[in-house]
Amino acid sequence: MMTPDIGRSRNGTTFLTVRFCVMMLLQFLVFGAWFQTLGLVMSTFGMANAIGLAYSSASIGAFVAPLLVGSLADRWFRSERLLATTHLVCAALMIALRNSVLAGSEGWTLTLVFIYMAFYMPTMGIANSIVFRHMGEGNSNFPYVRVFGTIGYVVAGVVVGQGGLSASPSVFLVSASISVVMAVYSLTLPPTAPTGTESKFSLSDLVGAGAFTLFRHHNFRVFAACVLLAGIPLALYTAYASAYIDALGVKNVATVMALGPFSEIIFVVTIPWLLRKVGMKWSLMIGMLSWTIRLPLMALAAGTGLIPLIIAIAMQGVCNDFLLVLGAMYVSSLCPPEISAQGQSLFTMLYNGLGALIGSLFGNVVFNSVVAPNLGARGTGAWIPLWIIGACAAGIAVVLWALGHRGQPVPETSSSSSAVPATNRD
Repeated sequence: MMTPDIGRSRNGTTFLTVRFCVMMLLQFLVFGAWFQTLGLVMSTFGMANAIGLAYSSASIGAFVAPLLVGSLADRWFRSERLLATTHLVCAALMIALRNSVLAGSEGWTLTLVFIYMAFYMPTMGIANSIVFRHMGEGNSNFPYVRVFGTIGYVVAGVVVGQGGLSASPSVFLVSASISVVMAVYSLTLPPTAPTGTESKFSLSDLVGAGAFTLFRHHNFRVFAACVLLAGIPLALYTAYASAYIDALGVKNVATVMALGPFSEIIFVVTIPWLLRKVGMKWSLMIGMLSWTIRLPLMALAAGTGLIPLIIAIAMQGVCNDFLLVLGAMYVSSLCPPEISAQGQSLFTMLYNGLGALIGSLFGNVVFNSVVAPNLGARGTGAWIPLWIIGACAAGIAVVLWALGHRGQPVPETSSSSSAVPATNRD
């Protein structure tokens, strides 16, 4: 594999790339510090029956806000300032969430998770768009910047786990502290002015409707449907993996789960090579297919020990890198500059928002009606239906992508020509 030329950017400086790497590191440190063990914290404080609802409210927040905030970044506000503002709000919300959990207020906990996600999730799209704007849509370099986000997630899991905080509300204070650092750091990023200021304003701009022009492309419509389906197993794993792993008798849950994002570090650097070998369509297919293998392995761990569990956790690199990172690159190849932030926000909304919402709501029903009532009689075996259902959703996505994607090159736009080689944008 060729050595990545990650030092080049439009400004021709390594320093700019380093700054974006630090941005991604902090961006995911904020999230990884609390979200991956939220279910365990809630279970510890007597809110186990509301875990699915918490992740559902998180998904609703991720669904309702990204396009609006993306539109603000594209039309009215400098992206780095918007990033700083949202992270300051996130810090305050984390403190409030800790107090809510300690008070045992289930209603306030769910509400605060929703509000937090409404502010945090748009920052993921904004961070991506800042990188694409300043690195010249050079998508072959993006994975090497994005990998530092994964490193941040790994570091967060290790710190939380080794610090004995996996089930503690103190994780919210850790996240709040990092959010403040991220807010300050965001103001040091290169100025990223809005690009849509010259276009005529309409009320549709308030909801980021410009991103919906992507649905004119058949392949994007198929992509969107597959992303929704792939969001279901993602939601089930995110919401229930920590509680399930704890039920299997694993100690230091956060540390063990950190193996997942650690594997992302390994797989993300293979993306440029994979694109050259098999193209965008089949690379994304690998990501979808991996979920159909990962969740059955989770189910298998209930009866055969921890080896299938370790393999399932380690598959996170394939599951996430070949959907989240490649998905962002695929969307970027379609987006003209004036809707760059909105396009990334739409992808976030579909995967982490609507798809995760469907998965969380369905998971809550399955957990409360199938898993929880049978825990006494079947033990960890009661979890098996939850994982199999998620695998089936991913399987449908695989079939739809294989049969529905037409294989023609992505239609050229003002920003797509330099994004990915044409042979790989199918």
